[in-house]
Order: sequence, then C-alpha cells, then structure tokens
Amino acid sequence: MDFKPTSEEELFRKTVATFVEKEVIPFADELEKKGEFPTSLFKRAGKLGYFGLRYPPNYGGTETNTLMFCILCEELARGWMSLAMITAMQSLMGTNFIYSWCGYRPRINTNYCEKGEKSLYSKWN
Repeated sequence: MDFKPTSEEELFRKTVATFVEKEVIPFADELEKKGEFPTSLFKRAGKLGYFGLRYPPNYGGTETNTLMFCILCEELARGWMSLAMITAMQSLMGTNFIYSWCGYRPRINTNYCEKGEKSLYSKWN
C-alpha cells in the first residue's frame, strides 16, 4: 500500500498552506485575544470551497477524499486551531445533518435541500 500523497493532494496542501500563511497566521493571535468569531476568515474559507470538500458537486461540494479533508484541518490548525475547529464543525456536523437527511426525506429534499443545501456550502461565497 502506497501512502504517498497524490499530486492533487500535495497541491491542495500547498494551496491551504498559502491561505494559512497569508490570511490566518497574521491575525490569529489578535482574534484569539479578542475572543471574536473570525467572520472574514470563515467567509474566505467558504469562498475557497473548504466547507464542501466532503459533499457531491450537485450540492455545491467537490466530493474529495477523506485525506483531503484531513489535510485541510491539519493546515488550518497549524495556523489557528480555532479556525480549524470551526471549519471541522461546519463541515462535519452543521452541514452534514442536512445533507444526510436530504437523501431520506423527499419533502425535505425538494423543499429545503435543493434550494438551500447548495447555499450551505457556498453561502459564504
């Protein structure tokens, strides 16, 4: 079994690392001391598509593998653990509950998910 990251995974790591170096690390200490929710960083992470990594394209995601999500969390945590946790919670819990129910409840699917689910991942765009 080969555990070497693919070129796509390496490129993704570099992309997230650049975001962290330029947009997270310079502001992390100040935001942490103030105890403020990082609205601008949260919006930026959404614009970069980080909340939709685990979901299919028809719901606004990119349907990447689990390793890509782990790379995202690892790089975000390197810059600021709070942002990594917020992103993980949004991706693993907040949006996942709705995504999970969309497939099981046709009424929810047509009334909410098809209209709102995409916005869960791209709302911050």
